[in-house]
Amino acid sequence: MMKYLNLLLPLAILALCSFSEKLPAPADKKATKETVRLFQSLYELQNKGVMYGHQDDLMYGSSWWYEKDRSDTKDFTGDYPAVAGFQLGHLELGNVLCGCFY
Repeated sequence: MMKYLNLLLPLAILALCSFSEKLPAPADKKATKETVRLFQSLYELQNKGVMYGHQDDLMYGSSWWYEKDRSDTKDFTGDYPAVAGFQLGHLELGNVLCGCFY
């Protein structure tokens, strides 16, 4: 009997592990571990509500410019966006930040 238990226990553990949900990974195979974790966190949160992303959310809004901790999204919804995007404004090319758009 013990011989069968020693055989069945590892098989049962393998079967249970194969049923656990595997989180998806980004298409980019070179994604950093931080990027993969962000992607998986957003995946896990998708059924908990609406996630909203906004470009330059903390930089300017409909009637303001560079006010600390200000966000049109936060003003409207009470929370910051789930994802915010920012561009470098050509700083990576050596241009000086002038507070204007190129």
